[in-house]
Amino acid sequence: MAKIILKNVKKIYDIDEKKRKGNDPSKEKANLQVTDKGVVAVQNFNLEISDREFIVLVGPSGCGKSTTLRMIAGLEEITEGEIYIDDKLVNNVAPKDRDI
Repeated sequence: MAKIILKNVKKIYDIDEKKRKGNDPSKEKANLQVTDKGVVAVQNFNLEISDREFIVLVGPSGCGKSTTLRMIAGLEEITEGEIYIDDKLVNNVAPKDRDI
């Protein structure tokens, strides 16, 4: 295993112009934080997981649990912040090279 550190990680999903103007009916059904850059999925997330430590991410649907795990694995690009695995910055490291 490895030590994993997330520092001020943020993920914003782009939205198209139609949805940005408020013409999207699905927006009414969800509690979304929409900015001029897009929909905020994860905001200023900080976490430190030591080697051999077991954690569980718990929260309601849509709160960013899966997005956070996908960012750690490298399957999802982060918008801001830093992800370290064994004290190595891995923001631009391919998933297969992260060794987790």
